[in-house]
Amino acid sequence: MDFDAEQIIADTWGRVAQNSVLNTPDERLDVTFTVAEVSPGEVVILTQSGETRIPIARGVFVEAIRFLHEHGHDQGNPCDIRARQDSTAGPFCRAIRIPNGNQTMISSYVVPMLAQMGLVGVGRTRPNRVWLL
Repeated sequence: MDFDAEQIIADTWGRVAQNSVLNTPDERLDVTFTVAEVSPGEVVILTQSGETRIPIARGVFVEAIRFLHEHGHDQGNPCDIRARQDSTAGPFCRAIRIPNGNQTMISSYVVPMLAQMGLVGVGRTRPNRVWLL
């Protein structure tokens, strides 16, 4: 059977819990965010301050799962997240920006939601890593 990232996200989208407060991957920073809205096509998060709303397209989640699968990132081969706003961002961080109009730093929000969905594991010590379960 072929790997179908779209179907995996479709099957688990309902696990994204509206109003849940999640931690970004870097435990040293101890930053939280709130899943403010969940709709069929996107989620909207509120940053820790509650002043910034960031919409994240469902396609971002699909691309994240696809990227991890295509590059063989399982627990034995975790992927460095390397969330950065500049050119030092890692391949994972850069790849998942594309379906969201290249908005930067969304990996810090997407990875915890994928974990909430039961799809990925997260290494919260530096370097922060993610892998398919």
